[in-house]
Amino acid sequence: MRTWILKNIARLAYKYPRGLLLLVVLLTAGAFYGIFNLQIDSNVIKLLPKHSRAAQTFSRALQQFGAFDYMLVLIESSQSHQEDTLIRVANSFASAINDRAYISSLDYKLDKEMMDFFHRYPKEQFVFLLTDSDWQEIKARLEPASIKKHLNLLKHRLIAAKGISARRMVEDPLDFSEIIRRRLFHSYGPTELNFRHGYFISKKGSMLMMIVKPAHPSTDVLFCQRLMEFLNRSRDAELARLGPTARDIHIHFLGSHVEAYHDARLIRRDMFTTGCASFIFVLMLFILAFRRFDALYFVGLPLCVAIIWTLGLTGLLYHHLTIVTFAFIAVLIGLSIDFAIHIYNRFQEELEKGRHLYPALRLSIIRTGKGIITGALTTAAAFYCMNFTSFSGFKELGTVAGNGILCGLVAIYMILPPLLVLKWQRIPGKSFTSHIGNFHLDWITNRLLNYPRLVIILSIIITTYLGYYALGVRFNENVRKLRQPDPEYLALKRKVSRHFSLPGNQVIAIVNGKSVESALQQNDRLYENIEDAMDTFPILSCDSLRIFLPSVQTQHSRRQLILSLDLQTIRENITRQAKALGFNPRVFDSFLQRLSNLQSFARSGKIITLSSINSPMLIRVIQSYMVRVGSMYRVVTHIYPIEGNWLYQVPPEALNTFSAGINSIEFTGVTILSSQLERMAKIDLALVVILVSLSVFLIVLFHFGSTARTVMAILPIALSTLWLMGTMAILGLELNFLNIIVIPMIIGLAVDDGIHLVGRYYELRRYDIHRAVEYTGRAVVLTSLTTMLAFGSLALASYRGIREMGLLAIIGMGYALFTSLIVLPAILKIWGKHYKLSEFFAIEEGEIH
Repeated sequence: MRTWILKNIARLAYKYPRGLLLLVVLLTAGAFYGIFNLQIDSNVIKLLPKHSRAAQTFSRALQQFGAFDYMLVLIESSQSHQEDTLIRVANSFASAINDRAYISSLDYKLDKEMMDFFHRYPKEQFVFLLTDSDWQEIKARLEPASIKKHLNLLKHRLIAAKGISARRMVEDPLDFSEIIRRRLFHSYGPTELNFRHGYFISKKGSMLMMIVKPAHPSTDVLFCQRLMEFLNRSRDAELARLGPTARDIHIHFLGSHVEAYHDARLIRRDMFTTGCASFIFVLMLFILAFRRFDALYFVGLPLCVAIIWTLGLTGLLYHHLTIVTFAFIAVLIGLSIDFAIHIYNRFQEELEKGRHLYPALRLSIIRTGKGIITGALTTAAAFYCMNFTSFSGFKELGTVAGNGILCGLVAIYMILPPLLVLKWQRIPGKSFTSHIGNFHLDWITNRLLNYPRLVIILSIIITTYLGYYALGVRFNENVRKLRQPDPEYLALKRKVSRHFSLPGNQVIAIVNGKSVESALQQNDRLYENIEDAMDTFPILSCDSLRIFLPSVQTQHSRRQLILSLDLQTIRENITRQAKALGFNPRVFDSFLQRLSNLQSFARSGKIITLSSINSPMLIRVIQSYMVRVGSMYRVVTHIYPIEGNWLYQVPPEALNTFSAGINSIEFTGVTILSSQLERMAKIDLALVVILVSLSVFLIVLFHFGSTARTVMAILPIALSTLWLMGTMAILGLELNFLNIIVIPMIIGLAVDDGIHLVGRYYELRRYDIHRAVEYTGRAVVLTSLTTMLAFGSLALASYRGIREMGLLAIIGMGYALFTSLIVLPAILKIWGKHYKLSEFFAIEEGEIH
C-alpha cells in the first residue's frame, strides 16, 4: 500500500508538478481561515489538569475571590529623612496609577475613609474585635508589676510631652490603644507595617512602600505585560513631572507580576537571539553539506507551509495558542526538516549515479519514503501520547505537535518532488552530478567498523555506567526553578528587605459554612490557630476578615472577658503604684471611668453583625473576604510566610495546625498547587514513556515485519535516552515542563535514523553496512546536526529553562547520532545476517593474529 502511494506521488509530481503546487496554494489559503480564528491564551492556569482537585480548588478560588497576587511599589530617596518628599510623590503616583483596568486596590497609608469610620464607631465596640492573644496581653498589663512598669514609663514620657499629647497619655496609661491599633491595622495585608506620619515609611525615612493588588493574576502573562508597561509609563511621567527633584527619587516594583513580565521579556529576547543563531548555523551547514544554495529553498518552503497548515488546523481545533503550544514550532522545525533532507540526499545520490530525472525521483521517494512515513508516525505517536497526561497544556502540545509532524510529512511530498522536477527540467541533459559532502564517514566505515565487538563492549560499559546514574533523575514540577533571576531585581529585594519585612508565597485558606455565622465561626478558629502557630512556623502576617468582623459567638466570649475584669482591684493597684511614683491618683480617673463604661457597654451594648454594618467602605472590605456560592458562605484568609520559606512545599504539620477544629476548610496557593501536582506529573511521565515505547515498537514492527530488525532500529532510542538521563544526573539537571519536550525529539530523530540505516542495510538484500553508513549516514549526520544547531542554539539563552533545554538537545542528539552511526552499524555487522550469539566471539577483521 505504501509503495503504491509513493509511486503515484512520484508519478504525479513528474507529470503534474504545477498542479500539485497549485493544490498546495489552495490548502495554504484555506489554512489562513483557521489562523484568523487563533487567539493567544496566556493564562497558565488553563494548562493545569482539569480533573485535579488541587487545580480545581485554585481555579475556583481565583474565580470567586479574584486575583490573590500583590505587588509592592517602592518609592526611594537617595537621602534619609525625606518623609515629606516621599509622601508628596506617593500621593501623586497613587493618583496616576488608580486605573481599575490595571489596579483593583492600593494601600500605602492609613485609609482616611476607614479611619473616619472607626472614629465614628463606638470605641467600646472595638474590644469585640480583639483576639485571645490581645486579651492575654491586656490582662498581663493589669498585673501590679506591669502597672508599675507602664506608670514609670509614663512618668518619663510626660517630662517631654505637652498639651493634648500629655492628656492622651494619661487617659491611656497602660497603652491599651496600641494593642487595638496594632490589631486593626498591622494585621491587614501581606506584611507587618509600621506607620510613620500615617504612611508605610521606613524607619530612616528613605523609602515608602505601596501595596498594590492588580486586577488580574500573574498567571495571565499578557496582562502582566500590559500592567508593567502601564506602570513604567506612569513612573516615567511622574519622574518627569518632578523635574530636578527626580535625581534623588527612584520608583521600583516588586512582585510576581514583575517576575512574570521579566521572564516573558527574557524569553522573547532569547527566542529572537537563538532563532537568528539557529538560522545562521543551519544555513551555513546546508551550504557546506550540499554546496547548493537552492537546497535551502527545497527544504525551507515545505517547512513554512507545514507551519501554516498546523496553525490553521490548531485554529479549527482549539481556537487558541498557549505559551506551551508555541513550542510546537521549534519541534516542527527540528523534526520535519529531517524528512526533506532524507529525500533530497537520496535524490542527489541517484543523480550522482547518472540516473535520469524521473528514475532518480521515483527511487528517492520510494526507497526513503517508507522509512520517512514510519519515522513521522512514530514521532507523531510520541507526541499524541501526551494526550494521556493529566495536564491540559501537554495534551494540547501533544495534539498540535503531532498534527504538525503529519502536516510536515504531507507538505514534503506535495512540495519537494514538484520543485525538484521543475528545477531539473530546466537543466540541459538528463543527469546531474553534485559534490555533497560525506562528513568523513569513510573514516567510520574503514576504522571503527573493523572492530565492531570492541564498539559493542564499550557501549555496554557506557550504558551500565550512565544507566546507574539515570536512576537518580527526578522530575521537578516547580516552574520557579526554570527562571533566571535578574541580578538587579535580586539586589533590589535585598535592599528592600533591610527596610521592610518581605513575605513569601502566600497560603490561601478558605473556610465554608451554611450560614454567615457558621462561616465566621470557622474563620475565627482559623485565625486563632494561625496566631498560635506563629511561634512554631515562619509566619510573617495573616490577612483575615477576623479583624473586621468576628462571629457573634466570638464577640459574646469577648463580652464575658470584659465582665470578668475586677475593676475595684485594678483601681487599687493603679492608685497604689501612682502614689509610689508621685502621681496624683485622680489623674487616672478618666482611664478607670472608661473601663467602667466598657463593662456597662458589655452588659447592654450591641454586638457587630453583617446586617448591622451600613458603611459602604466596610461592606467593600468584607466582600473581598466573603462570597456566597449557592447555599454556602466562603471566607478567605491569606497566610504569608517569611520570605525564603515554603518555596516548594508547605509543611503538612503547618496545614494540620491551621485546620485544627475546623469542619470545612480548603488550602491552595502556588506552593501547595505545585507540590500536589508533583506526584501526578511523575505518574503521567511514567505512563507516557510506556505508551510511547509501545507505540514506537508496534509502528516500527509493522514497517519491517521483523522483530529482530525492529529491535535494531529502535536500539538508538533506548541507548540515547538512557545515556541522556545518566548525563543529566551527573550534571545535576532535572526533568521539568520545558526540557521534557526534548525526549520526543530524541525519539523521533533516533528512530528515524535507525529506520533508514536498517532499511538501507537490508535494501535488495545487499547487507552492505559500509555502503549504508556512507550514503544514508550523510543524511543522518545532516539531520542530527541541523537539529542540534536548531535546538542547541537555545543553550545560548539567558532563561534557565530554555538554556537547559538547548543543552539537553545537544547532548541527546549527539548520543542519538553516535548510537546510530557507531553502535547500530557494529551490531548490524555482527548480527545483521545471522542473528547468532556465537558470531560475537569471532575474531575482529582488524585484529592482529
